[in-house]
Amino acid sequence: MRALVIGAGPAGLTATLVLRRAGWYVRLVEESPALRTQGFSVPVHERGSAVLSALGLLPPVEGLVEMWRGDLVRLLAGEVGEIDFGVGAKDLADRFGDYDVVLGADGIDSPTRALAGFPEGRRATGFSLALYRDDPAAGPRVFPTGEDPGGTPWRVDEITQIELPHWSRGHVMLIGDAAAACGAATGFSTTVALVMAYQVANALVAGRTPRDVEARLRPWVTEQQAAARRRLPA
Repeated sequence: MRALVIGAGPAGLTATLVLRRAGWYVRLVEESPALRTQGFSVPVHERGSAVLSALGLLPPVEGLVEMWRGDLVRLLAGEVGEIDFGVGAKDLADRFGDYDVVLGADGIDSPTRALAGFPEGRRATGFSLALYRDDPAAGPRVFPTGEDPGGTPWRVDEITQIELPHWSRGHVMLIGDAAAACGAATGFSTTVALVMAYQVANALVAGRTPRDVEARLRPWVTEQQAAARRRLPA
């Protein structure tokens, strides 16, 4: 079987690792010229750490594990092998039909989502995230959108979620933030990305369809997104 995986973040790397270990041919592409290792410490909840343990990347642990996002990406990439950098969904849109499955794991702004005809699916949370370069004690800071976060942030982003009526169209399926972003700084997106990618890839290996695995995963993912919203300041 042949798969195209678009995006070398936690979701794309996890799916690629599972499929390659099962003997699939997988082309993994990443639009940036190198691994995206930026970011701050992220919590990996119990189901996410169980995925990393099942892949042989962490010893079995109970509960939450804190990791720098860059360390997680490097950990996964070290096992994955070949990645085609500098290649994005737009470069390959006319070749989606060459593959048995296409997994769009290219983040909250996913070009794959648009190219494959999915709705945008953005849901505002009413909060934003400010990042600070020169004052670690000041950030990251979550604050109501439209208010002054204080200090001099180098970057401010709205905290948004992605909610879609379906994650698959034919042989194209979205995973991770492209399908179901929980929102930066909520502490849930990384776990959802790991679990979603692992479950989807294993279901494909077992011969189940993307719609089958979506039906199994959606209730849990929906609850994770709701929990993420509850974590934002009242």
